[in-house]
Amino acid sequence: GDITVKKGDVISLFAEGETQTYDKYLSIQCTSDCYVYGNVMSILDPVNYATDTDISVAFALAGLFKDNTFIKNHGTKELILPATTLSVACYYEMFYGCTGLTAAPELPATTLAVGCYYEMFAYCTNLSEAPELPAETLADSCYNGMFHDCRNLTGAPELPAETLADRCYFGMFCRCTNLTEAPELPATTLADNCYNYMFQGCEKLTVAPKLPATTLAYRCYFEMFFQCTGLTEAPELPATTLAENCYELMFLECKALEKAPKLPAPILVDSCYRGMFTSCYALESITCLATTNINSNSLGGWLDDAGINATGKKFYRSSETAYETWQSYVLESDGWTIDVYNN
Repeated sequence: GDITVKKGDVISLFAEGETQTYDKYLSIQCTSDCYVYGNVMSILDPVNYATDTDISVAFALAGLFKDNTFIKNHGTKELILPATTLSVACYYEMFYGCTGLTAAPELPATTLAVGCYYEMFAYCTNLSEAPELPAETLADSCYNGMFHDCRNLTGAPELPAETLADRCYFGMFCRCTNLTEAPELPATTLADNCYNYMFQGCEKLTVAPKLPATTLAYRCYFEMFFQCTGLTEAPELPATTLAENCYELMFLECKALEKAPKLPAPILVDSCYRGMFTSCYALESITCLATTNINSNSLGGWLDDAGINATGKKFYRSSETAYETWQSYVLESDGWTIDVYNN
C-alpha cells in the first residue's frame, strides 16, 4: 500500500526479491522534487549492502523509480549501483520515464544477464551522459532499449564486446535524436536480431560505425539506421556469407545517404536486401556483386524511392551476371544506369 511521509520522517524500504516480476515490483514515487542517492543494494541487503555486489534474484530492482518524474541527481552525493554479478532483468525499467534524471550511475558489471538493463533509462529525456559499459560478455536482450528516447543524450559509451547475443543492442539508442556519434562496434560474431533498431531515428548521426563481421545472423541489421536522416555515407559491409533478412530495411528513410556500401556477397538469401535502401532519396550509386538467387525474395523493394533527388544514378553489377538479370530490380525508368563493376 501507500506510505505517507512528511519532512523529517525516516523510513526503511526492503524488497522481497522473490516476489518481484516485470509487472509486480517495489516502486518508489514522489509528489514533489526529491534527490536520489546512496547504495541501492541497501534495499536488497540491509546488513551487508556496503560490500554486497551480487544480485541473485530476477527482477530484483525492476521498475524501482519507473515514471517518477520528480527524482533528481544530488549535487554532491552519488547514486551507487555496485553490483558486478547481475540477475535476469535485475534493472528492468528501473529509471524508465525519470525525466528529471540528468546523470546515470556507474555500471561496473563485465558479465551481463538476460535483460539486465532492459529499458533501464528509456524516456529519461534529460539524461545527457551515458555510463561506461565495460561488459565483454553479453546476454540476450541485455541492452534492449536501454536509452530509448533519451533525446538529450549526445554521445554513446564504448561497447567492447566482440561476441554478441540475441537482441543484445535491440533499440539501444532508438530515437536519441541528439546523438551525434555512435560507439565503435568491434563485434565479429553476431547473433539473431543483435543490432535491430539500434539507432532508429538518430537524426543527427552523420557517420555510421564500422561493421567488421563477415558472417551474419538472422535479422542482425534489421532497421539498424532507420530514419537516420543525417547519415550521408554508409559503413563498409564486408560480409560474404549472408543470413535471412540480415540487411532488411537497414537504411530505410536515410534521406541524405548518397553512397551505398559495396555488397560483395555472391549468394543472396531470402529477404537479405529487402527494402534495404527504400526512401534513400539522395542515393547516387550502389554496387552489388551477387551472382546467385537474384530475385524478388532477396531484393523485394530494395530501391523503392531510392535516388529520387539524385541524378546520374549508377548501379554496378558483377561481370558474371547478365544485364537482363538486374532489369527488374534496378529500374532504368527510375533513372538508374546498369554497368559492370571494374575493381
